Amino acid sequence: MLSRRRTRLRLTVAAAAVLSASAAGLPLLAQETEGGQVFTLDLSTSVRASDNFDLDADSAGDTILSETFIGLGYESVGRTQTFRFYLSDRFRFGDGPGAPAEADFEGINANLYYEKLWVNSRLVFDARLRTIDLSDDLDAEDIEDIVDDEELDPLTLERGTLRTSNVSLGFQTGIEGPIGAEFFISHAQNDYIDTTDPDLNDNETLTGEVALLMRPDTVTEFRLGYAESEYDEEDAEGTLRRTRVLTFGAVRQLNPVAVLSGEIGWKEIEEEWRNLPADPDDERGLTASLSYLRELPSGNFGIDLSHDVTNAGDRTDLWVSRVYDYPLGSLGVSVGVAKPENGDYEPVGRISYDRAIGDQAFGLSLASEVVVTSDSEIQRNTSANVSYDYQISNLDSVGFSLGYVWIDSIGGVPVDESTSATATAVYRRALTQDWSLETGYSYRLRREEGEGDAESNTLFLTLQSSFNWRP
Repeated sequence: MLSRRRTRLRLTVAAAAVLSASAAGLPLLAQETEGGQVFTLDLSTSVRASDNFDLDADSAGDTILSETFIGLGYESVGRTQTFRFYLSDRFRFGDGPGAPAEADFEGINANLYYEKLWVNSRLVFDARLRTIDLSDDLDAEDIEDIVDDEELDPLTLERGTLRTSNVSLGFQTGIEGPIGAEFFISHAQNDYIDTTDPDLNDNETLTGEVALLMRPDTVTEFRLGYAESEYDEEDAEGTLRRTRVLTFGAVRQLNPVAVLSGEIGWKEIEEEWRNLPADPDDERGLTASLSYLRELPSGNFGIDLSHDVTNAGDRTDLWVSRVYDYPLGSLGVSVGVAKPENGDYEPVGRISYDRAIGDQAFGLSLASEVVVTSDSEIQRNTSANVSYDYQISNLDSVGFSLGYVWIDSIGGVPVDESTSATATAVYRRALTQDWSLETGYSYRLRREEGEGDAESNTLFLTLQSSFNWRP
């Protein structure tokens, strides 16, 4: 099945990582606070004018869209409990292709996070409901809220709306003791509305994980874990995929600046097509990983070697990374190779650089990676992003950004080659202590194999404010 979907299926969820994370999905409230209670009110109103809002090969006409955003949040941070809640919605009206037929609210976004600490235990509950307009460039929060099998690229340009819901519960006990345990369960669902890509289908994922931890001394930890996930997609085949993983791993603090970790396991992937008479082949086999990380005076150095079983067969990856920290910025470089089943050794790499000097800030990121999608596609995702910001005065600033993504097939089920690009220039001005104005221009491009080029030009103006107060 041909597809241009930017997806990747991660078949297990690490409970420890989830339990250690802060309230993901609360961008306005997840910052460090002094504790106590904080209320937040966010307001913004914006107007956009575009000559091809839906980014069609042949534009259907001009569009003018107005959006008014309101968000209310509450945070309470205590010695043993943390509670965060954020609720928002967006009122939209306009004229032209892609604008709502009638003035209406886009859909509620809600985030709820609760954490409870005991002497040697921890409980975390996280629930999120998001409504995402896919005609906009997706940001980091959007990507995080999209369930793993639909990991859309930040430059994905698609008409329609995606509604996501994520609920997770995790519990740790024996955090500081010689024996500990972890329990984790989550449910994630994606619902696509008015999208045009036939590969964007409603789906849901249920995941559970348990683990036993043993710490014979203060610098060693052993972990025995079992994870199971079930993925259900409403596609033409009626895909139902069940994954089971049993792992045993260890982490050893070699010295104050070096850590060695390893893991070995067994994974089984059983897939069923409910709407077809035949089923795809199941995948099973050994998994293993070995990692070394060393802190250096100016950053860190790491090596990661892993062998995994995916729905497209076995896969082996080797990464070598080096991070340099400077007083005014940082540089990260990672290079390696990926070896999909029945494929060649493919070079992969990532580079990130950011630097701030006085009133200027510069950022650069480059990446080329091999991705296995939920449709058993093996594709190369190449991306580049550049940003520059200049603080003209205490009240004024300008910003420029460029983004590019290239998707190409390298094995498995064929993938339609596609290119997406965006360029934005923005001017910002602080009107008062609480209110600011932002205006600019954005250019978007999409080029896909078998279809014509699609381009759009957009002008935007936004007035926004954020208020915080403590009772």
